[in-house]
Amino acid sequence: MNPKQSIFSVLKERRIQQILNTPESRVLALGWVQRALTIVTILASYAFLFAVLIPHRPLNWAWFGPKLYLLYLAPIVMLSGFALLRKAMRRVTSLPDEYLDERQIANRDWAFRLGYLVVRRIGLGLALFFLAAAGISWINKTNAALPSFTGSIHQTPVYQAEQWLESYIESVLRAGPIAVGFSIFFMLSFVAYSFPLILVTWREARFATQPPAVLEGVLASAFVESARRYFWLLLISGVSFLLLFAATWMQLFSVVTFLWFNFLTYNVFIYFWGLSKIGSAIVELRGRSRSLLWLFISTSVV
Repeated sequence: MNPKQSIFSVLKERRIQQILNTPESRVLALGWVQRALTIVTILASYAFLFAVLIPHRPLNWAWFGPKLYLLYLAPIVMLSGFALLRKAMRRVTSLPDEYLDERQIANRDWAFRLGYLVVRRIGLGLALFFLAAAGISWINKTNAALPSFTGSIHQTPVYQAEQWLESYIESVLRAGPIAVGFSIFFMLSFVAYSFPLILVTWREARFATQPPAVLEGVLASAFVESARRYFWLLLISGVSFLLLFAATWMQLFSVVTFLWFNFLTYNVFIYFWGLSKIGSAIVELRGRSRSLLWLFISTSVV
């Protein structure tokens, strides 16, 4: 066997065992929770797209505040929803066929096949739309430049539609070509990665069942791993705060703005990640030891 193949085989088997040994969340296993996460994630993605496409003009200052809130909060909700959906469907989407039943295999294959087709057709539709718009623009400008052209091109509906589209795109790009381009690229990438996951979660939610009770030893190991991960997340947050303080002290205000935005986003992620872990732990401990449950709740509040 090729050494590279053996290394990949070992890593693959280790990942499979890690997935199998990780306790399933009893909250994320609920069908209504899975469908609620899909709806929230879809609505947040539409809100983000709407905020990106709002024209950035002086006449639209009434939209400026809501646009900033949507551009800041919608990606947090989108990524959080994607992470929770991925955790809920991790076994279905990550394990080989021999670890799944026929229904799970069929749902997973259907979701990824349909997701690929939809994303491909969206990309093809956008390409054809802008190709047609570029062709119409070239034809209009060519006709207007011809000496033999005697018609009033400015009165044709096609020319007016082209001018409106160009002015609208220019008004959107006034927010910053790099920022708008990155936002559109982020949106397309998010749709490509999340759409199959949303499909398989929505279909699997009809057959959602509660996972079996986790053994106390496995549960304790999961708590230890979560605590270790939380410690590293807090350490990264502390280092980010020190960098933010240093940039403020050196009066690097552009760097301060960038670090402050990422610092707030990261800490919001830590907060909701911690809440999800606490909720899962409370559900697991509710039917076991009452004293251990109250001890965990009290330490979590602190």
